[in-house]
Amino acid sequence: MRIITIFCLLFTVVLGACSQSTKPIEYGKDNCHYCQMKIMDPKFGTEAVTKKGRVYKFDSSECLLRYLNDSDQEHSHIVVTDFASPKTFVGADSAWFLVSKNMPSPMGGFLNAFSDKGTAEKFKNEKGGDLHDWSSIKSAYDR
Repeated sequence: MRIITIFCLLFTVVLGACSQSTKPIEYGKDNCHYCQMKIMDPKFGTEAVTKKGRVYKFDSSECLLRYLNDSDQEHSHIVVTDFASPKTFVGADSAWFLVSKNMPSPMGGFLNAFSDKGTAEKFKNEKGGDLHDWSSIKSAYDR
């Protein structure tokens, strides 16, 4: 009976270690995987989760995109923070990205993510700039 209990416990630990979910960003404590700066602003944090469950945290969409260009890892999902709703993740493939010189971002790319096109267009009308979906913003950062 004891062996079964130990086996179940080990199985649970192994499953937890291979989890493919995001983790909360600890603003002011976590460092960006790409540039190593502290992740400070809750309007910009992003994450990439590998198929093996490793979570990479970034201080901005710019660092995330640069990492993706340099990485050959497969990712189960990639999330960005909705600028209009700080600390709220949205799937990068469904997000909208506004590049506006009137909206600074941590790495100077003026890149801001939004969960929906309507909100992104509202900010574009107020601040100016160019609107992109995930595919076009990835192409813009492709080296």
